[in-house]
Amino acid sequence: MKEVSFQETFFSAHDQLRLYTRTWGEARKGVILFLHGLGDHQGTARYLIHTLVQRGYLVTGYDARGHGQSPGKRGHVMDFEEYCQDLLLFIQDVQKRYPDVQSSALMGYDLGALVGLRTLQQHGNLGLQTFVGLSPLLHPSITRRSLKSNLYRLGGKVAPTWRIDLPYDASALSHDLDIIDDLKRDPLCFREVTTRALRAIQEAAAQALLQAHQLRLPTLFLQAGEDRVTDTTTLQRFAERTLPHILRVAVYPGYYHALHNETPDRRGPVFEDLMNWLDESLFLP
Repeated sequence: MKEVSFQETFFSAHDQLRLYTRTWGEARKGVILFLHGLGDHQGTARYLIHTLVQRGYLVTGYDARGHGQSPGKRGHVMDFEEYCQDLLLFIQDVQKRYPDVQSSALMGYDLGALVGLRTLQQHGNLGLQTFVGLSPLLHPSITRRSLKSNLYRLGGKVAPTWRIDLPYDASALSHDLDIIDDLKRDPLCFREVTTRALRAIQEAAAQALLQAHQLRLPTLFLQAGEDRVTDTTTLQRFAERTLPHILRVAVYPGYYHALHNETPDRRGPVFEDLMNWLDESLFLP
């Protein structure tokens, strides 16, 4: 696959941290704001971004604080709201950059989907037409095996920057062995977080479930059927609590967590479902 060229820049976060951004393609159909997953960066979604650009979308996104080429302590926030405030400013930045674009969508994977969801629940539709979440981190199962819950909770209070390994590795993300190898060798990826960040993520996921009815933007959730990173039953509970006609859920049996980085035969149907949703939601011919 030929790499899609991109433009690099930075934007100022809520605390003036300079977050690294990339932009690909031209907005013939619209603009997609993309949010990556926990421990990842924008560069790990190259197949998804290539497909979006080929279909006529401009894609723009940023490395979250503490991720990729953005500054900040790796895998750390004191409060989940830091992620949400960054997204609010990024949306404003994109809307200023492309004032004539009428169709825009927010798309997030894993942690990025949770950040997008919490931001929309708290701040409304923000001038967007639709939201897409890929394997949203609605119930992180990252404390189930190797961590003792009381120990990490104590660490979150008295040692918030204490680092803990995530119990899953790259093999839980995809059936594609080449992608797994790339993720393992990628110096910008990590598989550990601080105790405070873990608490913040889990608290945000719990609030997202409680406030499912506050989602008002037409939304598509694409969920892996064999997900070892997040509990898929929580997504079912979330869907039951949303308002009518707001949420559509597509589940892919046998798929691993990173739907967009599965083997070509698997990710093909995911991308087709995604493109059909975008064209429908953005009122495109």
